[in-house]
Amino acid sequence: MAGHFRSPGAVVWVCRARLRLAWLILFGTEVEISQIVLLLKSSLRKMHPDLSPHLHTEECNLIISLLKKCHKEHNVLRFFGHCNDIDREMRKCLKKEYEEKRARNREVRRKIIDAHKNFEK
Repeated sequence: MAGHFRSPGAVVWVCRARLRLAWLILFGTEVEISQIVLLLKSSLRKMHPDLSPHLHTEECNLIISLLKKCHKEHNVLRFFGHCNDIDREMRKCLKKEYEEKRARNREVRRKIIDAHKNFEK
C-alpha cells in the first residue's frame, strides 16, 4: 500500500477537467500519490494568458504595459487593488481578442467543411 493514497474524502474539490481522477479517489480506487500531486498542480489556473507583445494587438499591448508599469511603481499597493481598473481593462481587451480569434477560426472551419462537402459532390 506504500505509495498509494486511499481515502473517501481526500480530494473534495477539483476542476471539471480532472473529475475522472477525483471520482477514482473518492470511490476508493487506488491512485498513486504522484498522480494526485500532478492533479493538484495542473488544477492551478493562470491569472491570464501569456502577455508577450507579439501575441496581442497594439491596443492590448498598451494596456498590458500600463498594468506592468503600475505593478512596478506600486509594488505593495497592487495587492490592495490599486491596479485593478487597469487589470479589468486588460482582461476586457484580451477577451475581445479571444472572441475575434474564435470567430475567425469558426469562419475558416466553415469554409473547410463547405469545400469538403463540395468536393464530395
